[in-house]
Amino acid sequence: ETFEMMRWPMDTPHRRASSSPTGTCAMSITEKQRLRMERNRAAAVERLGARKQRGMQLGDVESVQLPTAVDAETIQDREEGTCKVGLQESSSHKHQVHASLATGSAPPDQKYDYFVVLDFESTCDRSRKVQPQEIIEFSAVLLNARTMNVDFHFQQYVRPTVHPILTAFCTELTGIRQESVNAGKPLQETLLQHDMWLRQCGVQEKQFIYVTWTPWDLMVMLEQERRWRKLDVAPYLRKWIDLKSVYTKLYGKNNLKAAVRELGLDWYGRAHSGLDDAINTAHIACELMKQGVILEQTGAFKDGKRKAKDITAYFSETSPRKRSHPSRCYCGKPRVERMTKRPGPNHGRKFFSCGKYSALSGPSCDYFEWKDG
Repeated sequence: ETFEMMRWPMDTPHRRASSSPTGTCAMSITEKQRLRMERNRAAAVERLGARKQRGMQLGDVESVQLPTAVDAETIQDREEGTCKVGLQESSSHKHQVHASLATGSAPPDQKYDYFVVLDFESTCDRSRKVQPQEIIEFSAVLLNARTMNVDFHFQQYVRPTVHPILTAFCTELTGIRQESVNAGKPLQETLLQHDMWLRQCGVQEKQFIYVTWTPWDLMVMLEQERRWRKLDVAPYLRKWIDLKSVYTKLYGKNNLKAAVRELGLDWYGRAHSGLDDAINTAHIACELMKQGVILEQTGAFKDGKRKAKDITAYFSETSPRKRSHPSRCYCGKPRVERMTKRPGPNHGRKFFSCGKYSALSGPSCDYFEWKDG
């Protein structure tokens, strides 16, 4: 298999420091945005000072150089639906995040050597809830905590099996085309390929942890699909840093794009592209580290904890238990009418099932009854 490094042009500064006598920013931002950034930065200084961040004082960034566009070859690759897995390091096209504080102090040492910034895209629809959801893009970038360089990237489209045909809304939202997922790999094979990527990058010999924007990717999406597919998942995918929660404590609640702009950074690529979202999340992580934030684990699965009922019970047709009322399920909740979405002889057939259901834990009981008997 061929592995390539995705290239980003480095000739355009991602962000510049003030150079005019009046101190106005060289970026194309309004005065109102600049004042808001200064207020937020001052508030962050106060919070971080209270947490005794090794005496680090925040200052303005003198220079940060990040890519703002992909080259023609990368655009062509994406239009053709091809997948690239970055395992080659490029000195001229490396995705760099170099920064220095105005105070001359270096950012504090992190507890981890690497952050694997991860983002999934999944099957979805505008007017109905797709159940079960399936991962269709598995993307990650490798952020070096010491150099603040994004050294490598991983991107793989995943072939869905329950809902193999993407909806028009899903394609419009994510930019992922049907031919891309048709040529994709099963999730289990993708997980093995991702593990091989980590080994070839030398990450597994170091201290590393996954970083996501919200815990949905690992806590909900991967965990849910792991259970009903009965997949083997490596232990390192069972813990994470929810960067949104870290950001929210400093700046308040924001979505990913708003957070990038709030920090004075340029948005990269398109929203809901797994790789582009991972890159933008890495930008935020770098900015927070430059401000003196120590990124620490925020969530994890523990043995014997967070155990959920097997989602396959959702498709069970019989059960020996009795219900307290004909309109209720075994756990006493009002039963819910649903429709079979899985392709097959029962597609479109309506049934009743447990009224207490969550994406993470599945149904609370295994009640199931066809509506038409």
